[in-house]
Amino acid sequence: MQTLIIIIFQESFLSLFKQVVKVSFSKMQEGFVDINNVPTLVTTYGRWITDKPEKNGTEETIILIIPANNGSTGFYRPFMKILHMKYNCPVWIVANSGHDIPPGKDMPEKILGLKEQTRQKVTFFENYIPEDAKVHLIGHSVGCHMVLEMLKVPQIERKVNKAHLLFPLIERLQEGKKGMSLKKNEKYQFLLIFVLWLFYILPEIISGSLLKAFKIPGKDVPFILSTFNPKVLKQVLLVASDELEQVNKRDNDVIKKNINKLRMLYAEGDGWLPSTCYDDLLKDFPKLKADMSHFEHAFYMKSSHEVAEIVSKWISEPVPRYY
Repeated sequence: MQTLIIIIFQESFLSLFKQVVKVSFSKMQEGFVDINNVPTLVTTYGRWITDKPEKNGTEETIILIIPANNGSTGFYRPFMKILHMKYNCPVWIVANSGHDIPPGKDMPEKILGLKEQTRQKVTFFENYIPEDAKVHLIGHSVGCHMVLEMLKVPQIERKVNKAHLLFPLIERLQEGKKGMSLKKNEKYQFLLIFVLWLFYILPEIISGSLLKAFKIPGKDVPFILSTFNPKVLKQVLLVASDELEQVNKRDNDVIKKNINKLRMLYAEGDGWLPSTCYDDLLKDFPKLKADMSHFEHAFYMKSSHEVAEIVSKWISEPVPRYY
C-alpha cells in the first residue's frame, strides 16, 4: 500500500511538473527590434530571438510567421500559442515595420512599401535565425508573397524545411473584387484616414463597442483600433497600393523550385482573388499540395484553432520530392 501511494504521488508530481514546464514554454514575449534602423515589433512563444537555443548541440526547429497587411502580431497570438504547445519549439512573428509605434517614440520618417517590408523580413531572418536551424515559414495573405520572395535568397531557402502559405495573395490582385474596389477608391484615401481618425480618438469604450457591433471579436478590437492611428494607416495603405501594382503575375519559377516544400490553403469566395486562381494553379502544378477551405481570409478572427490544426498536420508530414 505504501509503495502504491508513493507511485501515485510520483505520477501526480510528474504530471504537475509537466504542466508547469508547458506553461513556461508558452510564455509570450514581445518587443521592438531595430531592423535596418526601423523599430519593428516581434512577438514570440518559446525563447526570445536573442536567447540561446534550448537544446544545445541539436538542430533547432523554428516556426516563423510573416503576417498580412496590416501586420499586427496581436491577431496571431492564439494561432501561435497552439503551434507552440504542439511542438514546444520557438514560434516567432515579425510585424510589418512601421505598423506599430514604440512607446515614447515617433513613427519612422520613411514609409515602407511592399519591397521594403520584404527586405525587412529577409534582414530579420539573416540576423536572428541560427545557422543550423530548421525553419517552417508561414505566410498569410500578402505575407505569402513575401515568403516566396524570401525563398529566392539562397541562404534562406537552404534553411527552410517547409513553407506554408495561408490564403495566399501571390497573383492577380487587380482582378479580385476587393482589389478592384481598393484601386477604384484610392483617390479617397485621405477621406478614409480622416474618418478612421475620428473613430481612433473616441474613448475606447465607445469605439470598442462599435467594432463589436460589427461582429469584430473582442480579442481583436485593440489591434484594429491601433491601425486607425493615421500614422499607422498611411503605412498600411502604401503597402496595399503596392500589392495592387506588384502582385499580379504569379512567380512560377520560385514555386517550381520549391514545390517539395510548399503547402497552400485557399478560401472559397475569397474576394481578394479571382475565383479561378486555385484551379489555374493546380493545372499548372498538379503535384503541388494545395487545399480549398471554408475559412475566411482573415482566419485569425474566428478560426485560429482550426487553421492551426491544419498547419500542424502539414508540419508533421514528411517532405515529398518531386523534382
